[in-house]
Amino acid sequence: MAKEAEEKAQRAGEDLLKEEEEAELTQKRKQEKKAEKKTKTEGKKDRERLEKERVCGEDAAKKTEDAEKRMAGIAEEQMALDQKRKEANAPNCKESEGVFRELEKQLAKIQEQEQAKIEQARTEQQQIAATGAPGAASDTDVLASCHKMGADFKGESTQEKAPMSANALSAEAQFLAKFNLGDSDVGGVSVAVTVADQPHVRGGMNRLRFTYSSLSQATNQFDKRLGGGGFGSVFQGILASGTLIAVKRLEIDPALGPAGGLPHLDQMLTEVHVLSHVQHPNIVQLLGSSMDGYAPCLVYALMEGGSLQDRLECSRVGDVALTANDRILVLSDVARGLAFLHSEVKIIHRDVKSANVLLDRNCVGRIGDFGICKAATDKCGVTATHLQTKNVVGTLLYMSPEYKNGDLSFKVDTFAFGLVVLEALTGYCIHEPAPGHRNLLGMFDDEFDSADKLLAHLDKRASWELHTAHSVPALHSIADRCLEMRCKRRPEIVALIPELDKVRRGAEVLASTAKLHVSDRGECVVCLGKGLEVEGWMMLRPCGHVCVCRACCVGIVECPMCRLVVSESLPVFL
Repeated sequence: MAKEAEEKAQRAGEDLLKEEEEAELTQKRKQEKKAEKKTKTEGKKDRERLEKERVCGEDAAKKTEDAEKRMAGIAEEQMALDQKRKEANAPNCKESEGVFRELEKQLAKIQEQEQAKIEQARTEQQQIAATGAPGAASDTDVLASCHKMGADFKGESTQEKAPMSANALSAEAQFLAKFNLGDSDVGGVSVAVTVADQPHVRGGMNRLRFTYSSLSQATNQFDKRLGGGGFGSVFQGILASGTLIAVKRLEIDPALGPAGGLPHLDQMLTEVHVLSHVQHPNIVQLLGSSMDGYAPCLVYALMEGGSLQDRLECSRVGDVALTANDRILVLSDVARGLAFLHSEVKIIHRDVKSANVLLDRNCVGRIGDFGICKAATDKCGVTATHLQTKNVVGTLLYMSPEYKNGDLSFKVDTFAFGLVVLEALTGYCIHEPAPGHRNLLGMFDDEFDSADKLLAHLDKRASWELHTAHSVPALHSIADRCLEMRCKRRPEIVALIPELDKVRRGAEVLASTAKLHVSDRGECVVCLGKGLEVEGWMMLRPCGHVCVCRACCVGIVECPMCRLVVSESLPVFL
């Protein structure tokens, strides 16, 4: 009996799961039909408006033509009247002078009326042309928006790809023709550009075209490799102006021969186009590009803090573990950057992970690596909440369940962000975070699916003690919702911004009043002075540590607690 009951319960569970899947599929089909109907309705309205404007334009033109014909007839009558007047001026016809004067007045009145009609008709034509222009531009924009990020950016082959050529000039021609980069050539090592010189406006920026030889010299023959990705290596360099740069060089595949040795060129061009049209404090800044040498290169402002993954693992020599405050602020930065991409630019990043979050010298987080991003628009340029794709690309461990099956939406980035939150909280690696666990998501489900359980797994290097009451539970809740397996119940990043801003404000308040010391909390770690023995306390930025007195702070270069370079020090009253 127990076995039958168990089988019955199992069948009931399977039926319930099947019903849920069918309901979700039905809802999805309804949404698709609704979106299709909306698109058809908008298209029909546009066609009706254009047809109405065309008819109105034809009517106005006809009115103008008729008025001009009547004016021509009036002119002929005026000439005939003048001829009759000449004849009437003869001695025998003086009695007709009054009649001709009356006719002249009537003609002048008619001429004024017809002239007014002509002016009215011309005004109507101008108004139609003015109102019609936005309509025509709107239709053009709808078509252009389908291609604005390039065929590969949308994941659709809308035009034939030009064959690759071994000739660097041919590659440069393709590069410029595809994205209209202009003629701001830069040659030689005398190139000078600073981050402050770049305009912070959307809709395009002034991209510099560097020569390959200048970048080779700026990077000392590409000797200092910072890292690499799927389609290139990143090298550190410095321009003649002193600006630190990061140069991403596209790797050439010798196995594909000279004609096709750049298999990832399209991804690189996508990144150029996106970063050339997107400006935000939490998105990496593209300074320029090079297409004339051994391999295409992209030039960025150097993110001196490295990647979030490197800083969490402390994999580089000299790396110092991020504090809890820094981690909270970086997570908030990433969420703000993603919210901007989703709500303003309508782009799905598709590869959100800690390795693609870069930190500048002030520990501000910026999102990078846009090579596989995708525009969240359909074939008519309308923003789509869900897309279907056969080209599932990205990092497998950060992929949401539905994206693995080809369902793409903004919530794909939400899922990956949830894993980044867990990485920042625990310091665990995404792959094999602990013995017995293959990935961080599985460990989250097994070990710390509640805020209380998470406390035992917090990264001890970050000093989370001051945040366990409010920030840690809030971040756990955010991560838990981001990692919801069902896409329908998963929030979008934009909806999480208010909560993250609240956590951020709490971290900033704690940073301004934190009392983090080596031993006693009332002790200067330099002179070991306590309480009234010291003149006052100073908070070091950007780390936020309050660990030195005012006298010892003079001339301090780096924080004695975390060894970060001190940018400024502020007096704190404890």
